[in-house]
Amino acid sequence: MLEYQCGLTAGQFPKFADEVYKIANPTDEGRIHYMLPTAEAALASVYRDEILTEADLPKKFFSYTPCFRREAGSYRADERGMVRGHQFNKVEMFQYTLPEKSDEAFEELVTKAENLVKGLGFHFRTVKLAAGDCSASMARTYDIEISIPSMNGYKEVSSVSNAR
Repeated sequence: MLEYQCGLTAGQFPKFADEVYKIANPTDEGRIHYMLPTAEAALASVYRDEILTEADLPKKFFSYTPCFRREAGSYRADERGMVRGHQFNKVEMFQYTLPEKSDEAFEELVTKAENLVKGLGFHFRTVKLAAGDCSASMARTYDIEISIPSMNGYKEVSSVSNAR
């Protein structure tokens, strides 16, 4: 579970706050937590109140977490059931790096995600998201989508963002 500040730090809130499950504390009405929508929201806050030195960077993280989102079966009605459920497990790659090295880190993560789906034998494409579809703090986001012939299209299996 996350506090609101974690979602805000990751650029997910307030834009996507309504797509996340809220858990109220019955003994403290002012304290609300959110079920993890993506590990990115937690990883972005690992060093939130710290200053990292150049010598500390880059820091690379990998996580495997259950994620929870309210969006399943709502505005993306074609993504119901096993393709997009309210609860799913997700692998996340995340890096802290210097601003001038962020493009290099972004390309590294895109390549890793593409190599994974390629190694699994999937037909895929990499799509650049429009600015309005990205989280508030993201300079750019690419989605890696695999072909799902039974659905006559592609579905996102990975997303890589740069939060310069």
